[in-house]
Amino acid sequence: MFVVSKVKAKVTKDNTGILYEIPILITDTGELSNLTDYILKLKSDDSSISKINETIRVVILFLEYLFVHKDLSYNPQLIFSNFAEKLYTGTIGTDGMDPSHLYWTGHTIKTANKYLLQITDFFDWLNKEKKFEHLNPLVDANKHEERINYAAYFKKHQYNFLGHIKRSNINETAKRVRKIKNKKVKSSRDGNTKSFPNPLFKPLLVEGFGKKKDSRASLRDTLIVLLMHYGGLRVSEALSLWVTDVYEHYEDTTHAIVKIYDENEGIAPYDWKDRNGDGKRKAYLKQKYQRIPRIDQMGTQYLGRKVVLEDSKDGYIQVQWFPSSVGIIFMKYWKIYLKIRASIDCDHPYAFIAFEKSSIGNPYTIRAFESNYKNALIQIGHKQNAAMGLTPHAHRHSYGRRLMDAKVDPTVIKKAMHHKNIESQQVYTEPNLKELSRLLDEASVQLNSGVKQELDDMSWEMLTQYGFNDIDPSGLFTGIEPSLKKKKR
Repeated sequence: MFVVSKVKAKVTKDNTGILYEIPILITDTGELSNLTDYILKLKSDDSSISKINETIRVVILFLEYLFVHKDLSYNPQLIFSNFAEKLYTGTIGTDGMDPSHLYWTGHTIKTANKYLLQITDFFDWLNKEKKFEHLNPLVDANKHEERINYAAYFKKHQYNFLGHIKRSNINETAKRVRKIKNKKVKSSRDGNTKSFPNPLFKPLLVEGFGKKKDSRASLRDTLIVLLMHYGGLRVSEALSLWVTDVYEHYEDTTHAIVKIYDENEGIAPYDWKDRNGDGKRKAYLKQKYQRIPRIDQMGTQYLGRKVVLEDSKDGYIQVQWFPSSVGIIFMKYWKIYLKIRASIDCDHPYAFIAFEKSSIGNPYTIRAFESNYKNALIQIGHKQNAAMGLTPHAHRHSYGRRLMDAKVDPTVIKKAMHHKNIESQQVYTEPNLKELSRLLDEASVQLNSGVKQELDDMSWEMLTQYGFNDIDPSGLFTGIEPSLKKKKR
């Protein structure tokens, strides 16, 4: 029986005290050392946890597939080709049977494409670093594939500075494709932009979060939702807020300025520097709290971070309240919350903490917030539903929609939402199906009124002067000089 387990390990690359916490795979024959080396490489390249986990997952699937086909004499590339196909189709026949006993149901095209991409990247590395045979090599592209490669390249680089300058390696890259290619994903838009329903927002705060048994937790979750709904933050960004990063506005002390720093490259608070002159937050966390940034952690403490347009070289984005008056409400609640947090021993700088007895004082996790959010929706008679906008991320959509409804310039919306290019905000600001129908109905009324006026102004003679060949081919009644009209005269 084949057994493979994913375990969390602390690995060192050299004789220093630096440890890297990564997932590795253990089989009945031992650790997959090549995969461990590759995961360490991904970690060094600042690859996301999701990319690392996808790589681990697809390698597990490939090992399982190899095990049940070990008796077959296929060549390696053919085995991999068959494996890639089963990522999409699954392994169960139309009769419901699967002689391999894998019983894979098949993944969505999007997920299977991701898996194929990650394992192909792994094979690239194995081929280059370990001289293994590549199971999904590059082959010559046909003319159609070459044109697609050119288009994809220029689409990817259109926003890059000097991106219009043609690179010397484009021709070589465009003429090659993978032997086993990803399948095409149908292009579509979600018909209903996922904005949180406005009529439910007050009940969510008052009846949902407000009626928790622990008022401290109610206040904490209210502050987080205000940051998302009126500040446009993602959940992970809100939870990465430090207690040092909320300030009184220099013109109005009742108004809150909130900054969310990059935990690796952002500057440390209080102009702090270590003995080597490093003033970054990563160094601050290590020296003061013996912690690593949450983006580098595994498990529930992990917080992802999107690539955003920062507002300062100091490495932060600043919350832009809309409407701006919410900044006053936030500051009022924040000052109350700070007193509560100060009464609890916390060995970390994160603003939002757990209040449960078993984990009190620990940094608040996304999993815990999502659970509390789900319960708050239940309190107001609703279940979490992405299509209806009943999710935490829907509040960011509401923020973008509100800016658009107020006719704020798109370049200002881009800045407020910290997008690197203006196309990124389209999903937040485009009309949903209901709004689209309303807009088209209004346009139809205007169009119909204009058409009706034009028709009213037209006489029968105007309509028929050019004739109707299908019903009056001889021009007896229609045309510039109808025959019957002539005889009548």
